[in-house]
Amino acid sequence: MEKNLGGVYMVLPPCLAADVSGIIVNAVPYDEMSGPMEYYPQNRKISFQGYPLSGSFFDPNGSTSGGLTVYPVAEFAAMNQVVADRIQAMQNVLASQPAVPDPIPLLPVLPAAEVFSAQIKYLAFQNGSGVRYLTEYAQYYAPVNNHDLFYSFQGMTTDGNYWVSAILPVNAAYLQVSSENPAVPADGILAPTWENNPDFDAAMDAYYVEMINKLNTTADGSFTPGLDCLDQFIQSLQISD
Repeated sequence: MEKNLGGVYMVLPPCLAADVSGIIVNAVPYDEMSGPMEYYPQNRKISFQGYPLSGSFFDPNGSTSGGLTVYPVAEFAAMNQVVADRIQAMQNVLASQPAVPDPIPLLPVLPAAEVFSAQIKYLAFQNGSGVRYLTEYAQYYAPVNNHDLFYSFQGMTTDGNYWVSAILPVNAAYLQVSSENPAVPADGILAPTWENNPDFDAAMDAYYVEMINKLNTTADGSFTPGLDCLDQFIQSLQISD
């Protein structure tokens, strides 16, 4: 299914089984008293209806960050030095394509940090390129779980005019349901607990290494939705004014 929503052209592959709608989001000027998600230039927001998952932390149908957003680079960079630094970092990442960028630049600026990154892959779309990966954002040692896990694509058009940010929830059958529910399926990996555990930090670091390896060795099509399916969608994008 082909769509052109306000200059954002895309092809929705049959494997995604969703529809999309687009809106123009009005600019919110920078205010030093505002939180990092509370300022942005006018941007184009694409929401997904009938997405294969619902109830995740990032809602692809209408939440501030979930879905697909196209930001004008110059206007966003002028608002705040943190944003300008991320844009420069993305330009560096795309030029050098390190195997594991640390961290991967993401917009909008979230009030949390990247917990891990897995399934890292560089993708080209019709008039730009970027990096896709699986991650979670949190302010603590979050276990890898289906409520918080998301597919992120962060990239820029070749002319440098637009930043493309896709934040779409993804599930894996072997993950715990949420950070509050520690139960894991038989083939899952149990996260360490902090109670009476003086080596909790080291235990969590080892847990992330094990989980990243498991995520990296899971076939693209075994996730819901499949990473290969989401890649097809991203690769179809063409951004115009």
